[in-house]
Amino acid sequence: MIEVLTCTGSHWIDQPEEAIAILKTLPPTSVRLDYHGVLDILPFSESLPEGHSYCTISYVGLNGEKHHQTKSELLERIQKGQILFAVLVFRKGYKRKEKRAYTVPGSKAWVNAHLLEVPGKSTYFIDDHKEHLMSTQLLCPHIHCKQYSKSECNLICWISSFLGKEI
Repeated sequence: MIEVLTCTGSHWIDQPEEAIAILKTLPPTSVRLDYHGVLDILPFSESLPEGHSYCTISYVGLNGEKHHQTKSELLERIQKGQILFAVLVFRKGYKRKEKRAYTVPGSKAWVNAHLLEVPGKSTYFIDDHKEHLMSTQLLCPHIHCKQYSKSECNLICWISSFLGKEI
């Protein structure tokens, strides 16, 4: 269903109830970043804007090289303090008739709905795919969903442009 990556390693969770309980134990975050097409373009050594807490929610396949490479890279980013934790999801959650409804358990929207938020701060979800943003907005209308395109500008400058108002 999901795999949670923290500074203590990785934890595979199969059941929705157990996943919700684990997600509720993770530190509150104000910025949730997709990995592929968003955070992966940022060097490991570069810091994200201060004053906010960051995590990653990424869709990957269950097995294979991409899963292992993503997991390894995210664990390194956690160890370096760039992000607090990561959640790998394996469900896109859409039905052929409802291609924009990515809200099933194990999807990015579902994870966003169960993560803790930082009290007194807005919560942002940044992704490069509109369908994940739309489904998160459907389940979590209070979360500010922002679509990032690496062709627009530098990720840190882009994030700072809207986070700077809240620091």
